[in-house]
Formats: sequence, structure tokens, C-alpha cells
Amino acid sequence: MARTKKRYETSVTEKKNKENLTIYQAGIYTRLSQERKEEYRDKSNSLAMQEELCIKEAKERGIRVVKVYQDYEYSGTNFQRPAFNEMMTDIKERKINCILVKDLSRFGREYLEIGNYIEKVFPFLGVRFISVNDHFDTEHESDDKKSLEITIKNIINDLYAKDISKKVSSTKQAKMKQGYFIGTFAPYGYKAVRKDKGKVLIVDEKVREVVELIFNLAYKGASQVEIARELTKTYTTPWQYMKTGEVLRSTDNKKQWSPSAIRQFLKNEVYIGNMVQGMHEKKSVRKEKGAYKPLDEWVKVEHTHEAVIDEEKFFVIQNLRKEKGDIAREKHNLYNKTKTIDNKYKGLVICKECGQLLKTRHMNTSNDHAGIENKEQYYFFCRGEDYLFENEVHCKIWESEIDKILFRSVKEIINILSSKSDIKNRLQYFYQSQRKDMEINLKTLQDKREHKLLELQKKYEEYVRGELLLDNYQKEKTAIQRQVHSLEEEIKIYFDKQKKAKQKRKEFECFINSLFDMKSKDVNSIDEEFIHKIIDSIQISKNREVIIHFKFDISKEIEVLGGLSYE
Repeated sequence: MARTKKRYETSVTEKKNKENLTIYQAGIYTRLSQERKEEYRDKSNSLAMQEELCIKEAKERGIRVVKVYQDYEYSGTNFQRPAFNEMMTDIKERKINCILVKDLSRFGREYLEIGNYIEKVFPFLGVRFISVNDHFDTEHESDDKKSLEITIKNIINDLYAKDISKKVSSTKQAKMKQGYFIGTFAPYGYKAVRKDKGKVLIVDEKVREVVELIFNLAYKGASQVEIARELTKTYTTPWQYMKTGEVLRSTDNKKQWSPSAIRQFLKNEVYIGNMVQGMHEKKSVRKEKGAYKPLDEWVKVEHTHEAVIDEEKFFVIQNLRKEKGDIAREKHNLYNKTKTIDNKYKGLVICKECGQLLKTRHMNTSNDHAGIENKEQYYFFCRGEDYLFENEVHCKIWESEIDKILFRSVKEIINILSSKSDIKNRLQYFYQSQRKDMEINLKTLQDKREHKLLELQKKYEEYVRGELLLDNYQKEKTAIQRQVHSLEEEIKIYFDKQKKAKQKRKEFECFINSLFDMKSKDVNSIDEEFIHKIIDSIQISKNREVIIHFKFDISKEIEVLGGLSYE
């Protein structure tokens, strides 16, 4: 029996030593559901309550809390939540290795996914998971009863979420079929007011005339751009009206009505007194994105509120829009048939005046364009936020002009470079030296971390032997843990540096190869692959100045590698 007892005591001591060797940097995860509204609870107190409970638990277990993650008004039925994703990123980057939650329902309500995280993901990542109210801690071996209890709780949470989702969906469906408005913001021209068991729409008299003007202009055959231009002369945009309540536009107001917004007005049956809702839904409580339902599944209730527009006029406008749409589609199809090349500068050409990507037009240029060769190419231009083409364009330029300037710039770079082999040799030598320095520094930091961990182990042994008081042990333990954490942060920085250096070398070699490949070619050899290998962005100014930002500042890079050499 004595030998058995001694063996047992030894195994317990070893287990305790092993547990104390693990330094826990914890993150507290808190969440409030989107279904629970402010009238039912105070946001700050609820989040604070979850956080306070977890902090208390962490102190009792001697765990250091380094960060609190909060998801406010996010459903637990899926894991696409900002703070949750941030927490998982920190876990992968070794910033935390322990998670505390108030209970399993705060972590999530989808039992299969929760089980996957607790049983597979967290153990694989070396993460300790603690659910305070469930008295669950993955650090301790759980018996079959506790495992069964956790599984049952997960299933109940999942069923609860599905039940709530169904009830909310059923309630909304019932209200839609009764003609109540279930949206958050009423359509422009209406106000949503509560009546009986739901919200109804009443005409907003302040902007009735604006809605009538939109439809009157469309009835006379005006285009969406023409209508938007006319409204911009006098009235604030719908978004500005919603924020300020101002109907008339001030002289210093630069905001314009959007033609696309006009299109939404003209096809919305709300303006003839019909309520059309339920067009879009989530496919599942576990999915964020849904899709539009088929037209016959939309919930349409006629004559639910006062109409602003005469029904006959509304449908005449729909026919006019359809005819114009058919013509526009024919032009678009004809354009696509004639277009045989892609925009090789796509996503790279930026307006220096406003910072927006330039818009493009594909054209077959002719001799009518002075100084521009006759070829199929793109025309770049920018109007900023001028949807209505009222002001002069910020900048404009032809694709062939950019080609010539780029080709000339590449030739100038090649002329100041030494041979390709010389640059590659210097590049190899530089990165080998850099890697060796990093490895030496990294080894030094890792040795320091191991030394601190051993020091922590010795302090624990001193405490167990009674040579160190508890208060002193806890103070020294905390100080050493901070030092270890600081060293781990430095080690992570060096790993990141190594990764970035390796990636930069790869990209720089590709950059150099691309430049020298162009040495024996002409301007017509500039293609999309070459452009995207060497260019970060291209700015075009008002006076047609082209500023090319290469992926690398070649002068600085060569200087770092050992000075410029000339052929």
C-alpha cells in the first residue's frame, strides 16, 4: 500500500508541475443576441456582468486575462461574428491560449459546431476552454456524466435558437400578410407609425411633392439621370433628409441624387398603395447570406395605405422603362460583341484629385482623335461623385498614352541597373546575411524564454517546499509570466520578419525578371501579366500627368543591396 500511495502522490505532483508550467494568457468572450432589444436589458450592464463573472473566475484559477472580446447584437446560431473571428486570429497568432465564457450559450447555439471547437479545434491549438456557469474546464478530465451534460446543454441551446428564429419568422410573415410594414426605415415619401398590432405607412407631406415630381418627369419620358439632375437643383437626397429633416437643398450642398436610386423609386409599388415585402430571406439560421425569393413568393398586399401616385400612371411608366431597358440591353450586347480585349490596367489607375479608381470606356479609336493611333483600346476618366456629369472630368487619358509612359519609365530603370546576374547574386548574399542575423537573434530570445520558464518552475518548487510564501510566489510568478509574454511577443515579431523577408525576396526577384524581360521588347509587349507584376498603382492628375508607383523603389533597393552599378 505504501508503494502504491507513493506512486500516486508522485503522479499527482507531476501533474501539478505540468499544469503550472503552462502559462495561460486568457481571452474573455462575451456576446449579446441580436434578437434581444434594448427595452429588455441594459447593454453595458449585461456585457459587464458576463465580463465580471469571467474575471472573477480567472482570478480564482490564477489565470491572467489579456483581452476581452465583445459581440453585441450578433446571433449565436453562426460563428461569423467580428469579435469571435478576432479571438480566433489571436489564438492562431499565440496571443491567447485560454478562453473564458459565462456559459455555453454565449459561445454559440449551434451544438455541432460548439462540439467541434471544444473537442477538436481547441485541443489541436492547445487552447483551454472554461465555461463558468456550466462548471466546465477542458484542463480537467471530464467524466462521462459531465460530457453528456454539456452535449445536452448544447442541443437545448441549438433548439432554443431555432425555435426563436421560427417564432420571429412566423410573426413577421403574419404581419406582412396583414399589410403591416416590418422594415426598419419607411420608404422616402412615407412615415411608419404604430397602429394596433404593427406599423403602417402614412404619407410624409413634407416630401410628397418630391415623389410626385419624380414620377411626373418619368411619365414625360425623362431618363433617370435627367430626373436626378432636376431633383439635385432643389432637394436634399433621401439619405440627407432622413438624417436632417431638411427638404430643400442649401447652396453649399454638393450631394447629388443617384440615378440608381431613381430606378428603385420608379419600380416600387409602395407609391400606389401596395405593400410588397418578404422578397429576401436567409436560407438558414446558420447562414448570414440569403437570396431573393421567386416573384410568386413575395408577400404583396394591395391598398394598405394612401397612394401618392395614380396607378394608371405608374404602370404606363413601367412600360416606358421596359422599352428603354430593351434598347439598352441591345446596345450592351452589341458592345460586348465588338469588345475583344480586356482592360489590362484594371484596378490600378487612380484619380489623383479624389483617390477613386478611374472609370473606363472601350473604344475603337480612329484618326479623328488627334495624336491617338487607330486601335482598339480603353479610355480612362474620373468624375468623382459627380453622377450627373455636371462638372468637368477630374482627369482623362488613353490606354496607349499610359503604355508609352510606362515603357519609357521601365527603360530608364533598366539603364541604371547592372546585369541581371549581378543583382541576383547581391540579392542572394543580402538575404542570406539577413536570415543568419535573424536566426541568431531568434535563438537568443528562445533561450531566454526557456530560462524564464525554468526559473518559474524553480519558484514553484520553492513554494511547494515552503521556502517561499504564497504572496511572494504569486508576485514573482506574475513578474516572470510578464517577461515570458514579452519574449514570446518578440519571438513572434521575428517569425513575422522572416516570413515577410522571404515573401519580399520572391516578389523582388519576380520584379527584376519582369524588368529585364522587357529589355529586348517594344511598347506593344506590355500586357496584363507584366503590368501586375511590377506596378502597385498609377495616378493620373488633372493635367494628365502620369505617376507610376512601382512595387519596389528600385534605387533604394539596389542601394540596400550594395550601391548602384552602371553598365
